[in-house]
Amino acid sequence: SLIEYLTTIKMKKLFLLLLLPLSMWANKPEYAVKLISAELLENANAVIRSNIVEFDVEAPGKATMKERMVVTRLNDNAAYDELYVAYSKYSKILKLEASVYDASGKLIRKIKKNDIEDVAAYDGVTMAQDDRLKYIDFSYGNYPYTIEYFYERSYSDIMLYPRWDVQTFHTAVEFSQYMLQVPSDIEVDYKLHNLDIEPKQKTEEDKTGQLWQAQNIAAVARESRMPESSKRLALGLFVPSKFEVEGYEGDMTSWKKMGQFFYQLNQGRDIVSPAMAAKVRELTQDAKTEEEKIDILYRYIQENMRYVSIQLGIGGWQTFDAQYVEENKFGDCKALSNFMKAMLNVVDIKSYTAIVYGGRSVPYDVSEDFSRPMFNHMILHVPSTNYWLECTSTDSPPNYLGTFTEDRNVLLVTEEGGKLVRTPKSSPEINFERHHTHIQLNEEGAAQLKDEAAIGGLDYSYYQSFLKYNTSEKEREKAFLEDSSLPLSQLKSLAIQLEKDAPIGIVKSELEVPHYASRSGKRLFIPINLNNLFTSVPDTDNARINPVLIRNNYIEEDSIRIQIPDNMTVESLPKTVNINSDYGSYQLQFEAKEGEVYCFRTLQMRACEIPAEKYNDWRDFCKQIARKDKTKMVAVLKE
Repeated sequence: SLIEYLTTIKMKKLFLLLLLPLSMWANKPEYAVKLISAELLENANAVIRSNIVEFDVEAPGKATMKERMVVTRLNDNAAYDELYVAYSKYSKILKLEASVYDASGKLIRKIKKNDIEDVAAYDGVTMAQDDRLKYIDFSYGNYPYTIEYFYERSYSDIMLYPRWDVQTFHTAVEFSQYMLQVPSDIEVDYKLHNLDIEPKQKTEEDKTGQLWQAQNIAAVARESRMPESSKRLALGLFVPSKFEVEGYEGDMTSWKKMGQFFYQLNQGRDIVSPAMAAKVRELTQDAKTEEEKIDILYRYIQENMRYVSIQLGIGGWQTFDAQYVEENKFGDCKALSNFMKAMLNVVDIKSYTAIVYGGRSVPYDVSEDFSRPMFNHMILHVPSTNYWLECTSTDSPPNYLGTFTEDRNVLLVTEEGGKLVRTPKSSPEINFERHHTHIQLNEEGAAQLKDEAAIGGLDYSYYQSFLKYNTSEKEREKAFLEDSSLPLSQLKSLAIQLEKDAPIGIVKSELEVPHYASRSGKRLFIPINLNNLFTSVPDTDNARINPVLIRNNYIEEDSIRIQIPDNMTVESLPKTVNINSDYGSYQLQFEAKEGEVYCFRTLQMRACEIPAEKYNDWRDFCKQIARKDKTKMVAVLKE
């Protein structure tokens, strides 16, 4: 055991106490909230009093995990109100106990067997999977209160060693410990985020052990637009030199070896039937370039296959073979990517599956120096054309990833093994919005507004979702008006046309705006750009802690033509605006003609990471744009 490695007799006793079964406990005065230091209460919704994790590996595919957690919830915003412990045919829960204590440490609830629910691990997407969960709801109305739980779980197959999640946002830590024991023939590499500690180590005859301890860690506030959580939260990750899943052996000491495991797991599954091969050749017989062939086959998948997630057994990593997808007309991200790969094989186009973390942001970006998989999705890469294909999408153009998988490290699975590469990042040329707006006013300030917007990239993805979730004309009109910055408008027409072969589209709208401008005496005060207002001004924050992450470049260009009433003339126009900063640029220009005013607006935002101390500079830049976007001109009745 590693207990003897604890540095003092006091710590030894503490550790022994923490591993005692919950059934031996009654009241716990040591859990009293008044014992928490004032420093740990700052920014905290919860305080972890003690968290002890022991992971004991008996063989590459066999292990036992014990976790003991004591956490005080200070308010209703705290995490830890629920506990989920997963199990499957490859893992079993050997013990699960829990209790709840009041602010003084008095026992107020012992979790009984019938308080523990057994539920399917359903994620809202997966059609079939064999994971299940033991679930406990700890809700108790009188804050603060303390939760204590202990569970023991065995594994008969294991690839990823459990993470040491020291804290979540707005959670302080009094004491946390991770203990890892492995057979002597297994080497373990580790990587700590936001922790500067060395493990205590011991080597026995047939086992080696390492123990990490952390204490008195302050809570980290979650802030808007901050970088991935691993740059701020304390976290430990571990990778073994040997692991085993359903008889497949692997090595996690490098991305090359990790890719070799995935290649071995899926080898020979990328072959379509002779009939399908003939179909592929027929579809592509008139294509003159590789790009044309890829586009044709990608459209074939979109029109004939559907995405269904099925995670059974090793299915989280091993794909259904191409002929399964061919026969059943569905598959998950692995199966559809593999099927596309199989079709490309028929026309001699080499491609590689790429394992990626899909989501608007990643918990941590995988790096060359540490080969622990942080992936939940698969896409396909065609190196000869540098195409990236999202094979689960029914409407995305070929070679367009969008924010779900762009600009992050992914693992290419090749015959030689794994290779870490980065998906492309969208440029301002891709993420654009160009408006041509015609506004015709009457002397009371009502307007007839016509707008034609060319969109690309981010806005293209937005309107894909818009059309998907607003299926009827009435739903679309309602959603469009709710998203509009025009007051009390009536939508006369709306047309949305998205291209199939590129991430671009056209959105046309006509609206009646009864109160576009405001009348005061003989003057009309006319907003220049009420149709496309910039409103993304960050909140005031004089104590910003984290950097600000602007994830995407984008550009907006507006050409606005305003027709004033015949009996009025322009009295004053705003001055030209030209703002440049490290975060972007903004220009506003005006041109008056007889009975008309033209406004030309350009806004460009740059992808960047802004230091916390520059937060107010960035906010001031956004405030300037928002203020200038509300600029008004003045028209007056003719004498």
